[in-house]
Amino acid sequence: MADNIVPFPRPGANDNHDPKPPQPGLRSFIVYDEMPKGFITHEQAGDQNSPHMREGEFAVIDTSDRHPMQGEMFLVQWMNGNRSIMTTEIIDGWPGWVFSTCRGEMMCNLDGSPDRRVRWVDGPYKLVHAMEKIVGRVVGIYHPDFRAHLKDVV
Repeated sequence: MADNIVPFPRPGANDNHDPKPPQPGLRSFIVYDEMPKGFITHEQAGDQNSPHMREGEFAVIDTSDRHPMQGEMFLVQWMNGNRSIMTTEIIDGWPGWVFSTCRGEMMCNLDGSPDRRVRWVDGPYKLVHAMEKIVGRVVGIYHPDFRAHLKDVV
């Protein structure tokens, strides 16, 4: 190689000039300090959708968007009337859409030590049946005093 040619750094090389490796599966949401007209909110219960949403955060839901999309988060209403924020996906070999949690629950060994996370899925559903359960797509997080917190940071 000529002396004036510098090789392009390969991904994952451990020097200070390499960008961090991509982090697949991460998403970002718009933080709303005012609710958009016609949208609704839903409080996230538990940490099953971490790191996308934390317990106690309020999801902003677009009720006009009820068509499932691979890996997107939706507010789902179950037959008993309860609602949950779930991810929609197609799993290879399954004949339809399933609803799943992002993070799942920690399974423990008999001695109580953590073993592994497992997530549950509900389905598969044909498209029309999945859309009947979907209330709307999660498009953001409602945080009414968001701008006030920014003033403290800057």
